[in-house]
Amino acid sequence: MTLSRREFLAATGGIAAAALVGCAPKTDPPIAGGFVDDGHQRGHLLRDRARFAAPRRTERVPVVIVGGGMAGLAAAWQLDRRGFRDFVLLEMEDCAGGNARWGENGVSAYPWAAHYVPVPGPESTLVRELFTELGVLRDGVWEETSLVFSPKERVFREGRWQEGLEEAIV
Repeated sequence: MTLSRREFLAATGGIAAAALVGCAPKTDPPIAGGFVDDGHQRGHLLRDRARFAAPRRTERVPVVIVGGGMAGLAAAWQLDRRGFRDFVLLEMEDCAGGNARWGENGVSAYPWAAHYVPVPGPESTLVRELFTELGVLRDGVWEETSLVFSPKERVFREGRWQEGLEEAIV
């Protein structure tokens, strides 16, 4: 099949126009928001090998837990409940908690990120032990003020809407 000059220019012009559409600047407004106390400045000091003051003392411990997020706190909790207390937990932020930290204002306390746990089943023995120790679960009964009801909002996940929070955790 032979193309006339006119057909060739029309075809390549259409392809070029389509390619240019993808290069157009975004017109959507930026999404407002940001990170709260993410500590990146402190982390960048380590990354950039900043000079720190010489340590005033040296400690030796058999176990060092790096990070006071949920995993670090869970590790410290497990060691402590087994009677092992010769460890140190290092946290970059001013307070531990990672994504499960919270803030408060004159009205109430509030989470900085979602840190909800679906009610654990009987097979989740460690989670139930933790909740018992925290006073969330007492003699098999949940402390109502610690429960969060499933949201009525929908979650958009993998190209479809789903109802509730629990399915989103899968």
